[in-house]
This record gives sequence, C-alpha cells and structure tokens, in this order.
Amino acid sequence: MQKVFNKLSRRSRTTGRGVKAAGAAAIVFGLLFATAAPAAADPINTQSCNYGPYIWHTTSYNDCLQIGDYSSGDWHIHLGLDLRPAGYAQEAILSCPADFSAELWGADTNRAAGLQWSPPAGDDDFLTYLPVAPGWPVVGPEALGIEFDKWVNWRVLNEDDGTDEVYVVIKFNDCSSDFNPIMLRTNNIVHNF
Repeated sequence: MQKVFNKLSRRSRTTGRGVKAAGAAAIVFGLLFATAAPAAADPINTQSCNYGPYIWHTTSYNDCLQIGDYSSGDWHIHLGLDLRPAGYAQEAILSCPADFSAELWGADTNRAAGLQWSPPAGDDDFLTYLPVAPGWPVVGPEALGIEFDKWVNWRVLNEDDGTDEVYVVIKFNDCSSDFNPIMLRTNNIVHNF
C-alpha cells in the first residue's frame, strides 16, 4: 500500500495525474459505501422469551421472538407461541376458530410484555404482518404450539433514528373469553437495524 501511495505521490508532483486518480478512487469508494445497508446492521441472533399466566389460573403461555440470520440486507423473524394445557387450548381456541395473526410493531411507548387489554399505543408504529408458518398450529401432549416466520428488509426494522425497539402482538380468539381477540405482546428486541 505504501508503494502505491508513493507512486501516486510522485506522479502528482510531476503531472498532477495522481491527484486526479486518488480523487476519483475516493469518489467511487464513497458511492459504494453510501448505497450499502448501514454498518450498524451487524448480524445478530437475538431471542427474547416471555412466559406467564394466561386468562385462567390453570392456563399459561410462553412466546419466543427471534431476529437473526442477517443476509444481504434482510433479517429473518421467527416467533413461537405455546398455550397450556393442550386440552384447554384445543377446545377453547382451535374450535373457536382461533384466527391467529401476528403484527410486528416499533415501540415508542413503554408497555410491559404479556396479556394486553388494548391495542398498541398510537405512538407505536405498525411495521408488518408475520404469516403463520406452514404446518402450524400443532397440538402436542402438553401444549398448543404455533409459529410465525417472515424475512424482512432492514428498512422495515429501522423504525427509529439510532436504536430500534421492535415487538410482536399475537392475536387470536378464545371461546372461553368475552374479550376477543386475545392479544399477547412479546418483549422488545433492541438493536440498531
């Protein structure tokens, strides 16, 4: 590298061509970096899980939100939800019909994860829907499980200048409740997307 610099420097003293070449190279490199995804979008594989009681004292849930597998400007979002016990979930949720959906939001308010009694606050930003993954929901011996998957461009997750906070609201119907749809909010995942 030093030899190249010395050669350009010698040329610039004699002909001025080295200065022009160095300037052109700087412009080209600047354009290359200006059009790429932000350097702050470093690959991460962050998972955040939450668990707790569900509507009745004999029922519970756990959810896990993961964002990772960064590739060419895109992030993979994966969300899993388990509702326990399996018999209750099958009878009260799947037969309702459940109408599972998941919405990705940008957090601008400070709300706790878990069961929600109202939609996201007006300051939070809706980002995208997450579709149900093929083959789900599934009823196992202990729980009803459902998974959601989607690849999104980094711009979708870049919901704020600087650090971003994103979460998912999972919605579904429960025939044993008068408050449908049921809404569960995941923990925030915090990253500079």
